[in-house]
Amino acid sequence: MKENIYVNNVISGCNQDLETVAYYKEARSIMNEAHFNLRSWSSNSSSLREEAAKDGTSDSNEIVIILGLKWNPFLDILTLTASTDSPHSSWLPSEMYYKYRRSAINL
Repeated sequence: MKENIYVNNVISGCNQDLETVAYYKEARSIMNEAHFNLRSWSSNSSSLREEAAKDGTSDSNEIVIILGLKWNPFLDILTLTASTDSPHSSWLPSEMYYKYRRSAINL
């Protein structure tokens, strides 16, 4: 988890729903011991959203701002909006990583 903290956000991922719920519980436990409250959870995992709702820590917003990106956790789509009035582009996270990596390789 410590590699996934940026300022006041923890941004992480798991491959399966069971892992996601286990990560949620462990992260909350660790941070609670240090007197930090991880109070707003958003996920593309319905299992985690349900667990967080039970604990009153669910962020049910349709769009979540993460490090300046707009994320729709229900559709798992990140949106990057240019600073001008130009139209924005949306990609799935894996597509965005691929495009970024491909651009980096082409440099």
